[in-house]
Amino acid sequence: MAFRQNSLTTCARLLSVAVPPRIDGDTLETVEVVENHTTYLYCPVAGTPAPSIIWYRNGVPLFDATYHNVRQLDAGRRLELRRVRADDEAVYRCQAVNVAGQTVKRFKLRVLGMYLLPYVFL
Repeated sequence: MAFRQNSLTTCARLLSVAVPPRIDGDTLETVEVVENHTTYLYCPVAGTPAPSIIWYRNGVPLFDATYHNVRQLDAGRRLELRRVRADDEAVYRCQAVNVAGQTVKRFKLRVLGMYLLPYVFL
């Protein structure tokens, strides 16, 4: 048997562990915004691999329809609603998905008309 000095065999293996998505905070949040103002819905998601985020409005994928006043920011973690109108009032949901699972957070958006403005700041 021959033995060579200074001969090493190295075997490296990378272990990848998938972690299901997690959203910090309450799973239902009520957000109030004054009509014609801008508001943000925040979905603080973590997981490995990084989860994909899908937004829904009243159960329908938000970006399957045309909403000119809505856009995603921060890789989908924030939803911006600009110049909110009364018909934007709805239940919004962010769904975070990766290979290890999924989770959701819901937002009940209430739009306050301008006539309520003096009462909001009392």
